Amino acid sequence: MLDKVRIFCSDIFWLGILSDLDAVIVTDKNDGVDFDKIAPVGAVSMSHLKEIILDEIENEWRKIEHEVFGKKVTVSELQKQILIALYKLDGATMQRLRESINTTTISNHALDNAVHELRRTFGREFIRCENGKYFINNI
Repeated sequence: MLDKVRIFCSDIFWLGILSDLDAVIVTDKNDGVDFDKIAPVGAVSMSHLKEIILDEIENEWRKIEHEVFGKKVTVSELQKQILIALYKLDGATMQRLRESINTTTISNHALDNAVHELRRTFGREFIRCENGKYFINNI
């Protein structure tokens, strides 16, 4: 149901439920949705729970979009995941980026190509690489 969405949660009760819903449980709150800050109080349906989590992902994107670009932009879903990960992790190696966005089914070439397309669209210096670590340049 959550299709491998990466989620941080410190509550043992919610951890079981989120795991059963195919979420990937992470140990660093910067590595996924911080469920602790959006956990519902009381009983909710599974579809409502999924909606809460997906809304939080979209809210994260809107915050990053505003802070980085200052306006709405159109990017692919993979590019959006890359930008969210680079923003939240304050830079990442390609391996760390791959782990953070759970791209086990996407080739290295596709990931490299998505970064290249972001640079082509927003300028070569938009994403910089220092010592093998990628950063969004203007934050």
